[in-house]
Amino acid sequence: MDADLAAAGWSDQRWTPAKITEVVHRRFGVEYTLAGTDLLLHRIGWSVQVPSRKATERDGAKIAARKDEQWPVIKKTAADLGARLCFEDEAGQGLRPPTGRTWGRRGRTPVVRVTAAGTKRVSMAASICTKPGHRPRLIYRIHLDRGPAKGGRKGFTETDYARLLDAAHQ
Repeated sequence: MDADLAAAGWSDQRWTPAKITEVVHRRFGVEYTLAGTDLLLHRIGWSVQVPSRKATERDGAKIAARKDEQWPVIKKTAADLGARLCFEDEAGQGLRPPTGRTWGRRGRTPVVRVTAAGTKRVSMAASICTKPGHRPRLIYRIHLDRGPAKGGRKGFTETDYARLLDAAHQ
């Protein structure tokens, strides 16, 4: 479906009744009013939905391969050494509401790929450290970006990560 939007010349990934009406007209030579398109979409089981967002950089095949091939080796090595396994990640949330809605089949949330360039956001970096027989430890730091500023940073710096690792080590 997204390929249809790109082929039709629209840069955003949201389906609107106007876009659907245009695609139907181009493909089948049939013209509908917006109200007629809306009625037909409901009849075939579609509804207006707020899409979820998915990072364009995510690679499901690489994630699955790492989980199946590398993770068992890492886990066994850590257990053999009596070491802690530490997992670190940074997550951020844009401080703006979702933009718009799109049409999609009921029960299937559409996914719209987005970028967070130029927006205010809050970020959190955290590390969880585990070792069999011990309580897991959670160490985290928060960074609030209040918008574009000269010399301002959007996310965590190398120094911030070093402080997080120091806290985990202690």
